Amino acid sequence: MIPQIKPVTKAPPAAESIAQARQLFNANSKGGLIYDNLPKRTKAMICFGARLGQSHIDMKLSEMDEVSRAKVHRLVNEFYHDVKPLITVPLSQFK
Repeated sequence: MIPQIKPVTKAPPAAESIAQARQLFNANSKGGLIYDNLPKRTKAMICFGARLGQSHIDMKLSEMDEVSRAKVHRLVNEFYHDVKPLITVPLSQFK
């Protein structure tokens, strides 16, 4: 007896797969997925630097209003550009 071959279903489009993966992690975007999984102490530093309230530390990025998200985004980008030159400096030269 010859086994029957089951028809192969097409994989969903990439955008749909990405959306499903984000849904698994309760994130609405790539930025949300990354931010929401940061350690609490890192979120606290970001929120402090962005001049957000204590309550923002425990929020997901998608729970913040547009102004708060913009403050977080601006701070992260400014901080990255400001400290990028320090990344490769060895501790012995960090005086």
